[in-house]
Amino acid sequence: MISTEKTADSSAVFSVYLSRGEEMLADTLDAGKVYERAVSRGFLYATVSSGDGGTFTPGKGIVIPHGSECPPVFLWSRPVKAVGEIVSRSAVLSKSHCRVRMRLVPGGGAVSFVIRGDISGFDLDGNPVEGPFECVPHHSTDGFLEFILPRQKDNSLMMDVYSGGVRMRTFALGEILSRAGYSWKDKDLKDISMEVSCSANVLVSDFSVWENEQNREILL
Repeated sequence: MISTEKTADSSAVFSVYLSRGEEMLADTLDAGKVYERAVSRGFLYATVSSGDGGTFTPGKGIVIPHGSECPPVFLWSRPVKAVGEIVSRSAVLSKSHCRVRMRLVPGGGAVSFVIRGDISGFDLDGNPVEGPFECVPHHSTDGFLEFILPRQKDNSLMMDVYSGGVRMRTFALGEILSRAGYSWKDKDLKDISMEVSCSANVLVSDFSVWENEQNREILL
């Protein structure tokens, strides 16, 4: 039996995965409700998620396809030893993704970006999994470039800057975020915004990173 938290969105629906090796049972559950399912005795993993976009893989967990951004996933995952008549767990989901909004000043011309990292998903315990990650920021309706990152283990994120298909420069994005005070250890990861200034020769000259307008730090 898995009890779930209530959410601000009363219509929210969670995905529930019960996995044992390569075997998996998949169900849906309304937020704030209780999930019950008869299973054979033994060890299994229980995962409750929202926004995983169908990326859950039996025996592995959340797997981000190479070349794709992280799905906007909220996640709870625990091992369960089913030995009694009833096993109860309380699932409190964590925001395991960070949405980054990036504005170019001035418009940036023909500059494009590729984000690279070493976390490619989450295991059956809900922990970040090491593996190649790469995504290209996409344009939002309000003029920002956006991309979504999974929870990180360290500051190894990199950002390549391209112009005319040629890589012009690479920035240690993870270090930049760390210097701005960003923490990957928060239970619910914060979203952030970045302002990127481009010089006339299309090289990025400085960053401004902030979580909100009241907490803003300029990084050179």
